[in-house]
Amino acid sequence: MNRFAALAVPLFVAATALSAAPPVQAQAVDSSTRSAARQLGTEGVQAYEAGRYDEASDKLERAYQLLKAPSLALWSGRALEKRGQLVDASERYLEGTRLPIEGTDDKSVQEKAKKDAQTAHDALEPRIPRMLIEVHGATSSDVHLTIGGAAVPSAVIGTPIPIDPKRIEVRAEHQGHTVRADVSITEGSSAKVILRFHGNESSAEVTTTSGSAASPESTEAAASTASAGTPTDPPRDEGPRTPGPNLVGPIVLLASGAVLAGIGVGLIVASNSCDYYYYCEQDGGMLAAGGVLTAVGLGAAAGGGIWLGIKVSRHKKAAPAPAPSAALTLVPVRAGLGLGFAGTF
Repeated sequence: MNRFAALAVPLFVAATALSAAPPVQAQAVDSSTRSAARQLGTEGVQAYEAGRYDEASDKLERAYQLLKAPSLALWSGRALEKRGQLVDASERYLEGTRLPIEGTDDKSVQEKAKKDAQTAHDALEPRIPRMLIEVHGATSSDVHLTIGGAAVPSAVIGTPIPIDPKRIEVRAEHQGHTVRADVSITEGSSAKVILRFHGNESSAEVTTTSGSAASPESTEAAASTASAGTPTDPPRDEGPRTPGPNLVGPIVLLASGAVLAGIGVGLIVASNSCDYYYYCEQDGGMLAAGGVLTAVGLGAAAGGGIWLGIKVSRHKKAAPAPAPSAALTLVPVRAGLGLGFAGTF
């Protein structure tokens, strides 16, 4: 295809003439040419399915030039589409829908190819960007216009034209003054290029509009999905927590009772003294004091343990939060007269 067609600037008059003209009877294709076209077509389809779209497009294009068949037009259009040449692909699909079917050996295949080409053309059209060029300060017919380095008729000025999604330069010259504009356009979008000629103050303005492929609703939904549940989210307020119970009183009572009981046991043991000949004497006062201390200590320890259990049980019933744990450890009393308890809460 020539460079003018590659830039997707089809003239309205030419398109009308092609659509209005009656089908041209295809010239007879000799067997050698048909065989070569089929071979190239087969290799092109294989390259397409392997993802080698440049190679596929080259071979399918050559096959199509040898044999104008709807099936080759369809596959050639698919390869062009994969290469990002959306305008050329659209035109090739459209050509495939208008080709006559020769012979009857593969008529059903070619009929299906024409239908598939129409479907592909209809699906591709919304993806093709459009560009509108306006010229101010000069008559359109007096402007020399190039798009992507290729000269195009000034008749396209003021009419939206299809263009492949890419970055392209629009350049206009008028009476020795040149205006340039770089246009970056994506699938489904549109661009408006305003070229102003005011002598040495000539300028260009480009405005692009995104297509429906990236609607605000879908963008917002995607952003919401991406941000949900990320580690940067602030911690949620789980409501007030019930403070733990005050366990100082029962722990002190339990520990004091254990110390007193230990001292009492020590006095009871010390109240009996024996000499070398195993003659033992018992100190009645010490024995009595030891018994009292032991009884008082055991009572206090038991009371502290019961008090501690009641407080912990009530706290568990009042709040779902785990109650503070209490750990008691036996430690020797510094005086060596018994055992004490150390705890963390």
